[in-house]
Amino acid sequence: MGGWRRFTPTTYPPRAAFERAFASGEPLERQQRIHKAGDGWRWHLVRHIPVRNADGLITRWFGAAVDIHESKLAEQALQATERRLQRLVEGVPQLVWRAEGAGRWTWASPQWTAFSWPCEIHFQRADTAM
Repeated sequence: MGGWRRFTPTTYPPRAAFERAFASGEPLERQQRIHKAGDGWRWHLVRHIPVRNADGLITRWFGAAVDIHESKLAEQALQATERRLQRLVEGVPQLVWRAEGAGRWTWASPQWTAFSWPCEIHFQRADTAM
């Protein structure tokens, strides 16, 4: 494997995505890991954009990769925290709900939903709910 392929995981880039972009002439954007000397594998936002001549025909493709590693790690950490908190809230053996400042319900725990009437009623505007 030569060229840029030795710097990307074997699962990237998805060949089908490239084939669709090349066939349609649409830009391609994806997030992938790229090997950076001395830094190991890092997440990058990679874009491929067609370059067209005066007649609108694609003459070549321009590609650029931006290092988004810290942002990607922060996003993954936030998602993991959200999953942990969701499991915690859903596992609490209490009736829990959330509302906006005006009293409009925005969420109810499974325990509350099972205990009370259908959840759709809870999410109506406070001035129209029974």
